[in-house]
Amino acid sequence: MKSNNNPQSVEIDALVLPELSEEELEYAEHADQLDFIEDFSQEGSVGKYHWFNSMGFSLQYAGNGEFRCIYAVDHPGLYHCLALVNHTVKCVGGYIVFAPYTVLVPYVEQIVQDEPQSEAKPVYGMEVA
Repeated sequence: MKSNNNPQSVEIDALVLPELSEEELEYAEHADQLDFIEDFSQEGSVGKYHWFNSMGFSLQYAGNGEFRCIYAVDHPGLYHCLALVNHTVKCVGGYIVFAPYTVLVPYVEQIVQDEPQSEAKPVYGMEVA
């Protein structure tokens, strides 16, 4: 995937997801991961989507084992995260489709600056009856 800086369109090249380590494969095959994807791929879930917040992408279930990546933030860990979920999806007999569904948006690093807090100035007053 590559962004052309237009968040409304995406150009999908041959997507090559990174190889996962044995530890990562075990994580992707954990019962909790498999249960989540199996629940997500029920017939009643067709058309529903899930935002994988910490991973930066959204999948929509289209039925018959097809998951569509409909939104992705082009951040440094995106492909690794997709590889993890892709492995889990494959384990339950599904597959992920990218083109022509994915809207790829540029990653904007959020820098939190520690702004000095202004010291509160004492306010003097008098209560008048």
